[in-house]
Amino acid sequence: MAGSERKLKLCERCTQLPLQTLFTTPRTLHKLDDVDVQLGTLREISTSRECRLCGLLKYTIEQHYGAQYVLSKLNEQRGCVLVCNQSPHDLQKDIINDPGLDPNERIALYLELHTSYPVLERLDRDTGDEYEAARIAPKIHLLLDDDSGSNETQLALFGRQVATDAIDWHHVLRWLDKCEAKHGSEASKAHLSEDTLTTRLSGLSLDFQLTVIDVARGCIMPLPEGARYIALSYMWGKDQKMKQNLANRDAMAQPGFFDQENNRPSTTIVHAMEVTRKLGCRYVWIDALCITQDDMENVLQNVNRMDQVYEVAWLTIVAAAGIDADSGLPGVDKAIPRTKAQMQIDINGLKIANMLDSHSDAINFSRWNSRGWTYQERLLSKRLLTFTESQVYYVCDQGCYGREDLHPDDGTAMLTDFDARYSLDYEIQDLFEAYGMSVAEYTKRNFTDPKDKIRALLGALNRLTGPFRGPFYFGIPSTLFDVGLLWTPVGTCTRDKTFPSWSWAGWVGPVRYQKKDSFTNMGECTASQCLVEASGGVQLCHTVECPTKDREASMVGATGEVWQRHVDEDTLGAYYTLQPESPDAEAIRYPRPLRLVGDPEARLLAADKEGTLTIQGKVAEFRLTDQHTDMFVLRSGCDNGRHLLCHLAVFNSHGNVAGTVFVDGSFVPYLKDKTHSFLALSRTTLNRTDVDPSWDDDEQYFRSWHHPESGTVADPDSYESYNREPFDLRIFKDYKYWPVFNVLLLSAPDEDGKVERLGIGKIHVDAFLPVAVDAEIKLG
Repeated sequence: MAGSERKLKLCERCTQLPLQTLFTTPRTLHKLDDVDVQLGTLREISTSRECRLCGLLKYTIEQHYGAQYVLSKLNEQRGCVLVCNQSPHDLQKDIINDPGLDPNERIALYLELHTSYPVLERLDRDTGDEYEAARIAPKIHLLLDDDSGSNETQLALFGRQVATDAIDWHHVLRWLDKCEAKHGSEASKAHLSEDTLTTRLSGLSLDFQLTVIDVARGCIMPLPEGARYIALSYMWGKDQKMKQNLANRDAMAQPGFFDQENNRPSTTIVHAMEVTRKLGCRYVWIDALCITQDDMENVLQNVNRMDQVYEVAWLTIVAAAGIDADSGLPGVDKAIPRTKAQMQIDINGLKIANMLDSHSDAINFSRWNSRGWTYQERLLSKRLLTFTESQVYYVCDQGCYGREDLHPDDGTAMLTDFDARYSLDYEIQDLFEAYGMSVAEYTKRNFTDPKDKIRALLGALNRLTGPFRGPFYFGIPSTLFDVGLLWTPVGTCTRDKTFPSWSWAGWVGPVRYQKKDSFTNMGECTASQCLVEASGGVQLCHTVECPTKDREASMVGATGEVWQRHVDEDTLGAYYTLQPESPDAEAIRYPRPLRLVGDPEARLLAADKEGTLTIQGKVAEFRLTDQHTDMFVLRSGCDNGRHLLCHLAVFNSHGNVAGTVFVDGSFVPYLKDKTHSFLALSRTTLNRTDVDPSWDDDEQYFRSWHHPESGTVADPDSYESYNREPFDLRIFKDYKYWPVFNVLLLSAPDEDGKVERLGIGKIHVDAFLPVAVDAEIKLG
């Protein structure tokens, strides 16, 4: 029985388990060792009818993995054993070893459940990294009542009961109070019921007039100057019951408008207005009611400033449950309860329950997290109050974390993992890495309208425009355009003519620049080999004759700015910093010095709606078959005759493998057994770390491809049976410095002479240069 105590007997096997020791132990004896304790076979536990602990274990794994999935696995491995290991809730505080606490006091632990070998698996939501798949395990823990008399430090070690039909608003308000007290602005440290306080941690403000809903008066109105507001992030799903348009805009501004039954908005919106009241805030911004949907000027004014809307908001309500705007916020109204509940049992005074999902697990697996528009809403919000099918969660960008099934202590009761996909942190990350990780996550998402592909990311791109020192051109940074063109599909990608083929926005499907944690030296090891201009003559790339190391530690840019080069001791990644104009300026890790794009060029790029590039560079012809290369075998989407993402071998006129190209599997029948044109975008090293032959360990830079030692040292190993490079090592040298071109596979010209990108790859320079010709192409 979910959500209540079960009082049945224990089976003989569970009677033998040292439950007191498993869940509590003297703090001086506890060590975080990875020791598994056997709980019984999966079949024994699943078929038990009377034992209350087996019932809890069965309920926990079925809630976590799905009952049908567990049932399907029972017959595969009949002897599979369910095991557990121990861990404390609070990993940020070393209270276990705190010398000021009583060493004999018992501490509470939670148990993480696993099978003895991976019969049951639940992978984290795909990160696009086939080398690293996180597995999420179910957990059980002890419960302690709020009124137990324990202090906050003790309570933080236990779980708490969560009602399915009602939210504990006192608990939620405690999270906000503690967050404000810890790092809110001076104004926001006042009581939460004051409704005319700005609470920004970063000092941001709106530069346009925002329309909001006044929940006290039941109508829309302009946001008063300095007033705080809440934003809602949700899914429309289908068209809204009520939305603002030119015909009803004036009526919506009349007090009491939303109190009338025939003007009732969708359920999620009604609940969001109620939550706003519960939190002591007066104003809430909701797109359907606060944007005039048939006034394109008003739509663009809001859409182009989504970074401001969500960053300036006091907090963002996330409606992560359900499928559309009528799914509601579970727990706000008894008519829509939480559907994922705790099971609780009592064994000799120990109250045990299944632990509900963490915030990241609950939100990452939600349908809400699969929609295109919600990505930047999650990325840009300073505080998230997330409503799911199991409980409410609270996180802020300064580290506070709250959930209903845990007791709060100082707002950081559990260790939360840093997820680069949802953080524009370019003090720790390389600037391009922050952008690249965002693109990789964003392109996995779904869009109802293909035209939204750029528009739904404008807020995040606005946030990055300043650090990149220039605007984005169809989603690609104009100041790192040669690197920005190097995106690679990671699954099937189909062409969408809404946007140009050279942009990731012109394709439907997931892309990435590099696998996770592999952006090191991407800017340092990319040397443009062509001149690229946008319409209006705006130059985006120019040919780099040969990369050289500036012997000075600092260098002066074209506009007088001072750049400093650094090398990370751990990764040997080179990065650059710009001398700050003020002590409060952001510390940014640049992949290389970036030029500053002026306003006239930025206006030309913004005005261009077509996206045709004029490129002067080297083009060469090579032959494709349906033969695949061994390189990137783990990344291939080809399996058992199914071709999703193919890495095709590129052949020169002698039949040698000169390189490889990534193409969508559906293109292969039209490409094979034909000669195609390839454009040399840039030249690069074989590796971007100290294992590359061109790396100078003393000077800590990559030597020029004109260096006299380039290609002079041969590897004595035979390449007959092992070849993981993009070319045939028996023919082309891998010890040559900067040995490959990053290339685009081009389509045949259309009637206007324009070509499109069909794929991206690498070809050895010794295969490319002898047959290359200088050409000018129009790339659309």
